[in-house]
Amino acid sequence: MYDRLTSDNEARWASFYPVYINVKRTLRQGRRIPLAKAVENPTSQEIYEILKNAAFNVKLEKKMHPRESQRDLQFQGCVRFQLKQADGRPVNPDLPNREAVFIYAASLIPKLKSRQTRSNLPNQESAPANKQARGKKKRGHR
Repeated sequence: MYDRLTSDNEARWASFYPVYINVKRTLRQGRRIPLAKAVENPTSQEIYEILKNAAFNVKLEKKMHPRESQRDLQFQGCVRFQLKQADGRPVNPDLPNREAVFIYAASLIPKLKSRQTRSNLPNQESAPANKQARGKKKRGHR
């Protein structure tokens, strides 16, 4: 009567929103890993690349986390990944559960080339203009 949903069905894949590993979010706002292991402003594209290289079946969706207050394009995206095979074994034995996958992705995001080039750019702040210290105006005798 009903089709049994197995782990290889995309409807059963795990969701991974960037909010889960964002250092700027609290646990109440959706962060799911310890603050010490979180990264600053991860994107769904970065997470997608990392999980794809970790031999997961991944899919990028244009969705937003329900608690995300900012509706910018930067914060959009949900990565769906297959955590377990149809027989219940993990797809990647080194990463058997969601928390391990979240911590793994958070540890690799700072090592991405896109992050390293962004941090190596010189500061484009202009040097402060030299302002001469002006003394009191000399007033004539009255």
